[in-house]
Amino acid sequence: MAKMCLRQLCQVTGFQVNVKGYWPADQKSSQIDPSLIQAYIDTRYEIIAFGKESQNISVLMDRPSPLAHLAIQGAFITAANPFSQPLNAAQNETRNSHLFARLNLDSISFHAAQGIALEGDWLPELGFFVVTADLDYICSLAIEHEQNAIVWVDNCLPNLILLR
Repeated sequence: MAKMCLRQLCQVTGFQVNVKGYWPADQKSSQIDPSLIQAYIDTRYEIIAFGKESQNISVLMDRPSPLAHLAIQGAFITAANPFSQPLNAAQNETRNSHLFARLNLDSISFHAAQGIALEGDWLPELGFFVVTADLDYICSLAIEHEQNAIVWVDNCLPNLILLR
């Protein structure tokens, strides 16, 4: 079966993307541009080298997560490109190293991950898949690192969680 981006699949099947807001109660809607939200939806999220001898695990917003059989709940997060403003590779590496240190300090299990845009010219964005059942923790961490959104994997399905 050919891989479709979420937009194409929605047109064919009527599938609805699970997009949720996680912002202050006095905020009525997201401050994120709808085209940027669509870009997040049109991204493939990969866990890099999950386990000793495994290949990358890809999570697409249009289908159940391949993590379902592992009973893993967690989130894709990065510290790169704050509020989706492109930085150079060295700046992004420094930001992700601070996130790496924080995850280690908090004794949280995580794996290297990346987001790869299926369309457009956005470069792959390195980050982490954090294994946690604590959505509040991961959203607070993403907000601390100036991110617009995370991808939360729960009940076998990826959810785009908007933070602003």
